[in-house]
Amino acid sequence: AENKMDTLIFVIGESASRNYMEIYGSYLKNTPYMQKIKEEGNLFAFENVISSESLTAISIPNMLTFKNYEEKKPWYQCSNLISILKKAGYETYWLSNQSKNETVGRVFSSLAGSSFFAEDFTKNQEIYDEILIQKGLEIVKDTKKKAIFFHLSGSHNSYVKRYPENWNIDTIETIRGNQKEKIKKYIAEYSNSLRYTDYILNLIIEKFKQENMACFYLSDHAEEMYESRNVRGHAGDGGSRYMVEIPMFLYLSSFFQEQNPQLVKICEQRKSSPYMTDDIIHTILGIMGIKTSDYEENRDFLSMEFNPSRKRIYQGKDYDGFWKKQFLGKGE
Repeated sequence: AENKMDTLIFVIGESASRNYMEIYGSYLKNTPYMQKIKEEGNLFAFENVISSESLTAISIPNMLTFKNYEEKKPWYQCSNLISILKKAGYETYWLSNQSKNETVGRVFSSLAGSSFFAEDFTKNQEIYDEILIQKGLEIVKDTKKKAIFFHLSGSHNSYVKRYPENWNIDTIETIRGNQKEKIKKYIAEYSNSLRYTDYILNLIIEKFKQENMACFYLSDHAEEMYESRNVRGHAGDGGSRYMVEIPMFLYLSSFFQEQNPQLVKICEQRKSSPYMTDDIIHTILGIMGIKTSDYEENRDFLSMEFNPSRKRIYQGKDYDGFWKKQFLGKGE
C-alpha cells in the first residue's frame, strides 16, 4: 500500500504543561503562533491527553515503542517506531537538544539513520532549541520520504536558561494571583519558555508546510507549578495530575488535508477525547497508513475504531478515577 504521507515531523517537548498555555485557555499570552495556525484550520490542539509517566526516561520509550502498561515486556524488547519507518522506506533523523548520554538519546539516535546533538556544537554555553533548525536540519537530505524527530530542551528546569534574553516577556508583574514574588518569577520564566517553544514549532512547520506532511507535538511529561501545593517540577514518585497534563498538537499541511478529508473531521471530533501517550505509536502508524502486526486500531486516536474508555493508569492509579480528584477544590 502507498503510504499516505511523505514527511512526518515528531516534536517531543520537555516539561510543557497545557495548564499554562494560551491555546488551552490560560490568560498567559504565550502561544501566538499556534493560535494563529489553529484559527487557519491547520492545527488541532487536543485537550485531554496525558503522558504515561512524569519522567522522560520512561515516558519517551512508551511513546516510541509498543510498550504500554498492559504490555509486560520491557520497552526495549518491543518494536519501535523509528525501525518501522525505516522499513517502510523513510529516511529517519533524530535531532536533539538533550544529552546524548542518557538512555533515550543514546538508543533512539542510534536507531535513526542520522542524528544531530546540539551539545556537540557548544562549549558549555546555553544552547537554545533554535539550533536544531539552524544546524540540525542541515543533515536532512532532500528525499521524498522522511521522518524527523526533534527532542527539545523545551521548558526543562531552569526555565530561564531555555530562551534568549529578548524572550523575557512575562515578568512578576504579568503573573496573576497572590503568590510570593519568587513563585511568580518562576511562573513568568516558565511561561516565557513555553512561548519560545511556540516560536520553535512555527519555524519547524514553516520549513515543511509545502510538503505532504504532518507534525505532531507533544511533551514527554508536564510540570507541576504550585497549582495545589508548594511543589514545582516533576518526579518519579510523589506525582500528581499536574505532572502529566500535557499539550498535544497535530499540524496537517494543506496538501495532506486535501488528500484525507475524513481524517480532518475525526481530528475535530477528538478535541476533548481522553488519550494517553503510551499509545501514540498506533496513532502515528495509522495516520501514515503503515500497518504492522502490533498496530491496534482501538488504540489509534484518529481511527473510527478508537476506544476512548481505556483506563489511563499513571503510577499505578487511574488518572480519571484518582489523580483528577486529587487536591480538588484547591487550584481548580
